[in-house]
Amino acid sequence: MIAARNDGSPWEARITELMGRMTLRDKVGQMTQLAINVLGRGPRLYDSDTPFRFDGQMLARVFDEYRVGSILTAPNNTALTPGEWHRIIAEIQQRSMQSLGIPCLYGVDSIHGATYVRGATFFPQQINLAATFDCGVAAASAECCAREMRSCGLPWNFSPVLDLGRMPLWPRFWETFGEDPYLASRMGCALVGGYQGDDRERLPGTRVAACLKHFVGYGSPASGKDRTPAAVAPCELEEKHLRPFREAVAVGALSVMVNSGILNGIPCHMNRGLITGTLKEGMHFDGVVVTDWLDIANLCERDRVAADLRQAVKLAVNAGIDLAMVPYDLQFCRDLVELVEAGDVPMERIDDAVRRILRLKFRLGLFDAPSATDGVWLPEFREHAAVARRAAAESIVLLKNEGGLLPLDPGRSLLVAGPNADSKRTLNGGWTLSWQGETTDGMEQNGSTVLEAFGKRVLRLFHAPGVAYSPGGNGSGEVELDQTELLGMARTADAVLVCVGENSYTEKPGDTEDLALSEAQQRLVERISRVNRNIILVLNEGRPRLIGRIEPLVRAALWIGLPGSYGAEALADVVFGRISPSGRLPFTYPKYPHSLICHDFKHCERATGMDGAYDYSSRLSIQYPFGHGLGYTTFEYACFRASARSISPEESIRFSVEVTNRGDREAEEVVLLFISDRVASLPPDNRRLQGFRRIRLAAGQTAGVSFEVEASRLAFADGCGRFIVEEGEFVACIAGHTLSFEVTRTATIEQ
Repeated sequence: MIAARNDGSPWEARITELMGRMTLRDKVGQMTQLAINVLGRGPRLYDSDTPFRFDGQMLARVFDEYRVGSILTAPNNTALTPGEWHRIIAEIQQRSMQSLGIPCLYGVDSIHGATYVRGATFFPQQINLAATFDCGVAAASAECCAREMRSCGLPWNFSPVLDLGRMPLWPRFWETFGEDPYLASRMGCALVGGYQGDDRERLPGTRVAACLKHFVGYGSPASGKDRTPAAVAPCELEEKHLRPFREAVAVGALSVMVNSGILNGIPCHMNRGLITGTLKEGMHFDGVVVTDWLDIANLCERDRVAADLRQAVKLAVNAGIDLAMVPYDLQFCRDLVELVEAGDVPMERIDDAVRRILRLKFRLGLFDAPSATDGVWLPEFREHAAVARRAAAESIVLLKNEGGLLPLDPGRSLLVAGPNADSKRTLNGGWTLSWQGETTDGMEQNGSTVLEAFGKRVLRLFHAPGVAYSPGGNGSGEVELDQTELLGMARTADAVLVCVGENSYTEKPGDTEDLALSEAQQRLVERISRVNRNIILVLNEGRPRLIGRIEPLVRAALWIGLPGSYGAEALADVVFGRISPSGRLPFTYPKYPHSLICHDFKHCERATGMDGAYDYSSRLSIQYPFGHGLGYTTFEYACFRASARSISPEESIRFSVEVTNRGDREAEEVVLLFISDRVASLPPDNRRLQGFRRIRLAAGQTAGVSFEVEASRLAFADGCGRFIVEEGEFVACIAGHTLSFEVTRTATIEQ
C-alpha cells in the first residue's frame, strides 16, 4: 500500500486534523460523486425540472445523511447561464459546508470551452489544437476556458484527453491530440498548465484542476467502437500510450480518470497494477483517481467480473479508485461502509483516497472560497474570441491546391454547398452546450456558420445544401435534397465551396460501421464535378472520413476538423488569403478502410521486394501523411547541422536548420524534427517525432531553428519494464534533409 501522506504538500496537517474528526461514513461520502439531476425536482431520477429546482429532501439525504463529496455535469445535460450556475453552486456549497464543514467538488467536461455555460467561448477541439503544433495557443485556450468555468463556480475540468488517436474509427478520435505520443505529451502539458497555472498547491480563483483522461489505452479499441477492448503490446503501452500521462503527471496534473474499457483482457477499473502500481507508485501521483460514468457498476453489469455491485466496489476501491462517479445511486456508500467493516477493504485504502480528495479541495482553495464571487460574465471574456479565432486559423490544413486555385478572389462568384455549410453544430462537435452537441445551432451565441462568414466577404454568393442531416440525436442520418437548382448554380459559379463531413457526436452514439464519407455526400461532389471543376472541398469532421473516390475530382481541399466558435471566420481568412494556411495533420489520413497506419510504423510495413522465388514487398497507401500541410508561399530549408556526431546516453545533441520564406507574403511554418534508430535489439519504429517549432517569417526572411534532444529520449521499452538507449547509429531528418549521429554506449534510462 502506498503512503497516504505527501509531506511536500502544505495541506497535510490540516487534512490530518480534519480526517481525525471524520467517521467512516463521512469518509465514504467524500469518495462519492453524484449527477446533479439527483438533487433536483423532476419526473424521474435522470431528469429534473426546467428551470432547475432543488429537492429539499434529496439535499438532506445526500449531504446530511450520506456526506457526498462531489457533484458533476449539468441539469438535463443542458447549458445554463452564468447566473444560474452561480445560484446552483452557491446552494450546494452552503449545504455541504453546513453538513460537514467540507466544500463540494464540482466537475464538468469542458473539453474545448465551458461546455455547459451559455455564452461560453468554444475553442478548437483537441485534434485541431494538435494541428496547430503550437503549445502556446493551446495553453492560452485552456487558460481562457478556466476563467469562464471558474467565474461560474466550476473548479474541476475533466480534460485533457491524453488517449492517442491511433484508431480513426473511434468516435472520440477528435478528442485526442492525434496519433503521436510526443505531440500529445507536449500539448497535454500545455493544457494542464493553462488550466491550473504555475502553482499546483494553491490554484488562483481563475484556474481549474485538470483531469487526465482516460488512463490508459482507451483510444485504441480493436473494433474501433467506443468502450470495447483494446489490445496494446507492453512495449507500445510503455513507449507511446503511457508517455503523455507520465509527462502530464510530472508537470503537476491534479487528477486522473480511468479508462472505461478493457485493456489487455483486464477491465481498467479493477486493475490494481495499473492504477496503484503504474500511476500512483510508478509516477508518484498524489492526486485524485476518479472513475468514468457508472464504471464501477459496469464491472458487474457489463464486464461480468463481479457477481454484484458490492463485489465491484471492492475490486475498484482496492485497485486504487479514490472517487466513484456513481452517478445516480447511493448504494455505493452503503456497500463500501460494509466492506470496510467486514475487513474486505482496508481502512488505510479509504484514508488514502480521502486524503487525496481533501488535498485537491484545499489546492483549489474551496475551503476558503467554496463558490464563485459573482454570477456575471466578465467583460474581458470578450477577448477570448481572439484566442479562439487564432487557434482555429492555425489549425486549418490545406491538403490540396491544384493550379493555385486558392487563395480565392472575393470578387468571383461562389456557390456554398454541402450539409455542413450552414451549421454551428458541425463546427463545434460534441461536448458543446450539451453532450452530443445537438443544441448548438439554437444556443450558440458566438461566431458564424460558414455560409454567414463567407456571405460577409463575397458579393455574388449562392447557397444550396444538396444534402442535409436529420435533426436531433447524434445526427448520423442524412437526407438527399433536390439538387436541380444547385447544379444550375454550380454551372455558372466561378468556384464551389462544398462543406462535407460529419454531424456532431461523441462516445457510443458516434460509433460507425464505415469510415468512408457518406454516400450522399460523395455523390454530391461527383455531380458538382461534372459541371464545375473548381471545387474547394472543406472537410469538417471529427475523424478522417475516406475521400479517395472524390479527392481527384476537386482542385482544392481543406481539413478544418472541429474548429470551434470562430472556425468559419478562420476558414474565410484562409480561403480569401488574409492569412496563409499553416496547420499540419496530427494524424495519418487513410485512403482505404483496411489500410490504417500511423507514421511511426515498423519497417516491415514498408518492406521492399526480395530476390528469389517469393516477393514479400509491402505497399503503403495513404491519402495524406502525418505532418502534411500546404501554404501560399514556399519555405526553403538549408544548413541542417548537429552539434556533435556522437553522444553518450547522459548527453544531449542540438540540431539546427535555416528556414527561408521564398514567397512574396508573410506566413507561418511548422518545422518538424524526426529521428530514427538504424538498428536496435527490438524492431525500431520507422521514425519518431522528436521536436516541432512554429515560426513566422516575412517574405524573403531567413531564421534559424534549433532543437535540443536528450539521448534519453531515444530510448525504447525492452518489454521488461525498462527503457534502453542503445549504442549505434541514428538518423535525424527535417524536411527531407538528413544527417547521422551515434550513441556511444548502451544504458538503462530512468523514467
